[in-house]
Amino acid sequence: MVVIAVAALGRTLQTFGGWIMPRANITVYADAASPLTSPPVADVLAVIGVFGAVGTITIVWDSPIGNEPLTVWAQDLAGQTAVDVTTEVSWCNGKTSLVVPGSLIDNVGLSSATPGDISDPGVLFAITPSSNPTASAASVACPVIPPPPSPPVPPPPSPPPPPGPPPSRPIVPSDLNGTWVQQSQTKPKIDVIVTNGGGDVTIVGHEAGKWTTGSGVILDDTTIDAHCSGPNGFTTHQVGVASRVGDGDGLKITWHDGSLAGSNVDGEMPLAWAVWTKNV
Repeated sequence: MVVIAVAALGRTLQTFGGWIMPRANITVYADAASPLTSPPVADVLAVIGVFGAVGTITIVWDSPIGNEPLTVWAQDLAGQTAVDVTTEVSWCNGKTSLVVPGSLIDNVGLSSATPGDISDPGVLFAITPSSNPTASAASVACPVIPPPPSPPVPPPPSPPPPPGPPPSRPIVPSDLNGTWVQQSQTKPKIDVIVTNGGGDVTIVGHEAGKWTTGSGVILDDTTIDAHCSGPNGFTTHQVGVASRVGDGDGLKITWHDGSLAGSNVDGEMPLAWAVWTKNV
């Protein structure tokens, strides 16, 4: 026994004056080859419950629901008696489609309403074999029935994200070794010589600039604590932190006054002389 339920529910829309109930023409596709079933009941081939007011309801099976004449019964959900409504519905397309007009649903679905009852109609239809050879005669015009909707096509999978840049190689003390360019106006060059297995540095400035000679220690792989001197008695104590520039092989050292060691200088904008750059 095929069991089908259809509900049409009103809406509350203030822009349309409150409660509205447009009458929709509803098509339900029921697969007779593998129907939603329940235990058989005394030769009942199908049961259709309708809740609410509609324009028409069309039930479409993929094959004829039966080869013999059929009777269609209808009963108000609030009533006790079913009535034969076979001549008020239509069998179309070789008994693969049953068309029920909304006026029939109104008449039967409100036939047991009590005074003051403002409920929408509710009807239970049953389809049974009939001994009357003309029982399935249609009295309602058959509508043009659209094909069943195709199942939704899932969207294609999203392409994988492009690979990110390879991780930067950690800076090691040997990377600090070499000629650096100070980013001041004259761009003087300064040599950093790493010694003692990467623990000490010697600094030699071989172009015009205040840093002529200096020495220091590598506190970790990226930090230099250096004391330097230059012309006219110039001395300075600076702490430089090496970092990579972009995704390539560029390096820079940003120097800060050694007396500020341990304070938060990350947010300060360093002066041009305090930034050295080179490629590994």
